[in-house]
Amino acid sequence: MTTMTIIDVPGCTFSPISLVIKPGLSFEHWRRLGDALRRTDRGLQFWIGDYFAYGATYGEASSQAANDWTGYEPHTLWNLTNVSEKVKSSRRREDLSWSHHAEVAGLTPSEQAEWLEKAAPIKEGDKPRLAVHVLRAEIKQAARRLQNQAAIAALPSDRCRLINCRIEDAAAHVEANSIDVIITDPPYPQEYLPLYEALARLAAHALKTGGSMLVMVGQSYLPEIINLMTPHLRYHWTTGYLAPGAHTQIWQRQVFSGWKPVLWFIKGEYQGDWKYDVLRSDAPDKEHHVWGQSESGMAEIVERFSSPGDLILDPFLGGGTTGVVAVKMDRAFVGIDCDEAALVTTQARLTEAAWQ
Repeated sequence: MTTMTIIDVPGCTFSPISLVIKPGLSFEHWRRLGDALRRTDRGLQFWIGDYFAYGATYGEASSQAANDWTGYEPHTLWNLTNVSEKVKSSRRREDLSWSHHAEVAGLTPSEQAEWLEKAAPIKEGDKPRLAVHVLRAEIKQAARRLQNQAAIAALPSDRCRLINCRIEDAAAHVEANSIDVIITDPPYPQEYLPLYEALARLAAHALKTGGSMLVMVGQSYLPEIINLMTPHLRYHWTTGYLAPGAHTQIWQRQVFSGWKPVLWFIKGEYQGDWKYDVLRSDAPDKEHHVWGQSESGMAEIVERFSSPGDLILDPFLGGGTTGVVAVKMDRAFVGIDCDEAALVTTQARLTEAAWQ
């Protein structure tokens, strides 16, 4: 059988089925040959892609030439060509694989350069900072984040606004003395107690003078919660929130609880009307969040403690029930959560509610 030489290197012969190395090749040249082979393996997919990208100038003739390439599926050749056409040689990086470049081929040139830079090794000889599967996942996550931000921005800005941040940083995003009422349901377990002081600090900043904050809490740590919050706001009253059929078993206290407190704090002096201190709800609604409350229960709070046109803030947004109820009842709303998924859920619900 006749062997066709593919590449000539002094001391070596390449063929489609072998590499023949002549005796006496120095170790240094052998090492250089290994480096060349490694670079060739990395470059081959780009070369084939560039070859067919150039061949497109020949029209149908290049398509016929592609049919002559035995051993390559048509889709493979198309993919190699597509990456070469989309990722120009000026943006390609020798320290990343062809697969890295394939992951960014669908992006704009500036985005390609940005993501390839993020994936590249810190210094020569290191592994890429982002493996191919990690790069793919991060690009998808970034795209979802942009879609979510666009969807949130599409909400009617005069009626609702959503903010992704921690409660400790929320004051930077909410204008001082701008909120009429805060209605919120923070986490109840002991490890979350520090959040209540952060909440009180935010309320002292954001509430208008005389404004109210209604905080749904568990019973286990009431003294600690009140002690954390009263340095910043004045405790006014505790209302009872009843959810028929929803009984929680508090193991450490050996109690079946059929209600929960809603603590009422005031910034300054209360100058409003008389309020009845029992609130009633349907069973809790966990469809949108594991700690979610029903729309009926939140509607009672919104109706009793705010007026149409008021601006309501919920800095523990969760599934967004407070916001949905506020918008349906002609209030404006600001929602805050550190979990971006909570904003996505709320955005979908608010968009529907806002245009009803």
